[in-house]
Amino acid sequence: DRSTYYQHNGRTLKAILDQSKRTKYEREALFKGVGGVVVTSVDSFHRHHKMLGERVAHIVLEPRTAFGVFSPFDLEVFQRLVEVNVPQVEPLNS
Repeated sequence: DRSTYYQHNGRTLKAILDQSKRTKYEREALFKGVGGVVVTSVDSFHRHHKMLGERVAHIVLEPRTAFGVFSPFDLEVFQRLVEVNVPQVEPLNS
């Protein structure tokens, strides 16, 4: 798993920079960065010269919503999910 993980410090989320030490946080709530949604202000970007500044907020997404396609296997899973969940449209009677 190559995702970025975050730990909440009571005020904001902080990236766990040394991901190999992640196991020491196993009793604490960790937040996984799934990408796709990053919101920042122009002011913050100019101050920090990066998308993520000193404070990181979060939203909680269900696994299906947070699903990302990062490999051929992920693409196959995504395609099957689409096949199963295509809404059925009733034909119009003309």
